[in-house]
Formats: sequence, C-alpha cells, structure tokens
Amino acid sequence: MKTFLMVLGSILVSTPLMAAIGTEGHGGDPLRLLFNDARRYAVERVSQAKPCEFNVDVRPEVVEWIIHRQAELAADIGSAPHMWTLAPQSTCAFTQTQPNSAVAMSFEACRPLIKDANDAISILAHESAHHLGIESETFADEVGRAIARLGQSSTCSAVPSSDPFDPGSCPGRQVSNDEMYSWLPLPHATQRELGKMQATIRQRTCYGDNFCTNWQEDPNGLVGGRTGVMNGNLLRLNGSVKVELKNDRPLVLIESDALPGSASWSTTTFTDASQTTKVLSGSNVGALYLNDLLISGYGHGGPEITGWVTPTCLRQSVSTNRATKDPNGNTITIQKEMVILSHFE
Repeated sequence: MKTFLMVLGSILVSTPLMAAIGTEGHGGDPLRLLFNDARRYAVERVSQAKPCEFNVDVRPEVVEWIIHRQAELAADIGSAPHMWTLAPQSTCAFTQTQPNSAVAMSFEACRPLIKDANDAISILAHESAHHLGIESETFADEVGRAIARLGQSSTCSAVPSSDPFDPGSCPGRQVSNDEMYSWLPLPHATQRELGKMQATIRQRTCYGDNFCTNWQEDPNGLVGGRTGVMNGNLLRLNGSVKVELKNDRPLVLIESDALPGSASWSTTTFTDASQTTKVLSGSNVGALYLNDLLISGYGHGGPEITGWVTPTCLRQSVSTNRATKDPNGNTITIQKEMVILSHFE
C-alpha cells in the first residue's frame, strides 16, 4: 500500500499557465483535464460492467471483487479528491486505505506514464481499490488494468459508451493485419464499405486557475487548406469507412462526405509488422487544421490523430491546445478535441 506522506498545503497547485504554453500545473493543464474525463468514463464503466465483459486473462477473483464492490468502487472513483503537486514523487499517485481519501498526484511522475484516458482510468481504479481496503499493490494493479481494458478480449460484447469522447465508445480488441485482409471481397473487388462515420468536435476555454468552461460541441471546427475559418474550407464531419487493398496492403479508409465542388478529407489506418496501429490524414485541399493548429497522422509532426480498429468499430481522436489573449490581455487556452467514430454495419 502507498502511504500518504504529503501535507495538504504542499499539494495544492496554483501555477497559472498550462503545459501547452511552456509550464504546467494550471487548472486547465491537459493532464489534469484528461484525469477529470477519465474519472467520468471510469464511473460509467464500473457501474455498467458485466462479468463476461472482462478480458479472458483477468483472474476470476479480480472480476469477483470488482463485481461484488461495483457500486462502492464507482462511487469512490467519482468522489475521491485529486490533489496535484509539481513536486517530485516516486509514483504517479498514492493514497490511504479509507474511502474517499485524497489521491496525491504528481505532474512529474504521471506525465510520462499517462498517454490516454485508459491509462488514467487504470490509475484511478487502482487508488480506489486501496480506498476499499486492498493493500496489495499487485491486486490493485490488476483491478486498474481490468477496468481500463474492459471489453477488449472478453467472452461477450461490451456495450459501447454513448459518449464518443469515452474510449469505451469503441470497445474490443484491435484487429490484426490478416483480419483486415480477410474483410476484402477478393477476387471480385479490392474494397468494401464497413459502415458510416461521424466526427464530433468539442471545445472549451480555460481561463485562470481551475476556471474552464463546460465542453460545447463545435460543428464547424475542422478546416482544410489554410488556418482560420475565413481563409480555409470548412469540412463536413460525416462520411463512410471502408476497407481497401492498396500497394498489396489492407487499409481501413475514412472518407468524409462532400457536396459537389466542396472539400473532403480522409484518414487511413493500417497495422505494421509489429501490429502497431498507425493513422495518416489528408484532404483534397491540403492540410487539416483543428483549433488553427495543423493536425496530422503518424510521424508527420503536430498534434497527431491516433486510434484503433476493432472487429466491430473504429475510433480515432486528436486534441489541441492553443494559447491566446482576451481583449484585456489575459492569457487563455482554447482546447478542442475531435473524435471520429464508426460502428460497422
């Protein structure tokens, strides 16, 4: 069990700027905001989890413990305070073994470990397991991983989350290159439509310590060609997903709809020899911009579109943070996130 050693006063953070503009610790810091979103996703997952949705390699006693304490675990994840510090810490998070104890979290220790919401969900579930009396670090780790990977390789189909910004909106294991190949209707055709897609963009403004507006949908947020809505081409956010054979390699291709004479965009997903998912992006009018920032696919610089393909769905996402000034010269940060989601027909 991790011991709670830090004094509350040393934990509270009030640094005014975000990592996106050179420092960290702001209430709108992307890492803090990622954990805030992960908390909500974790509560939903734990509350709705069924025994058959846990991956087949999760030990039965871990599944039994989670299901038996399901309501308590969800409530603790949702209410336990997060106390962030800029000071060095040996682990990303630690806490006590009492329900709703504060979780001390270190920017320095967490930042290299937390790549997405599933990583954050694993940490939050781990610490709440301690709150419910689990002293074993190994068992708490298993609880965290089980919830983060819920539905990826299970004996039943996990119910997708209704929130596209929750990674659980596309549950399941990643398909292999060979499986993608098997989807092709060869030798009669080299491509096949898998389903429709919808891209969703949300935006919020972070202003001063701990002051962020609520997320709001931004249906006009994706621009092609040049930065700025006035100078670029607004791109449609719906379209189709298909599998295609190109250069002897199976690809999963997203293509946006386009009105006659208007611009379209696409992303291409493939798996390399190590089964790593890679995403490339582009449009027929040039580069893609979100939040006036160039977004791209794997290895092209700028905020990257990342994601996965399962046997039943596709999910890709990208996040941007842009510092600007209000009319009074105060620094604010505009955050935008885009998720591309398709459930195959």
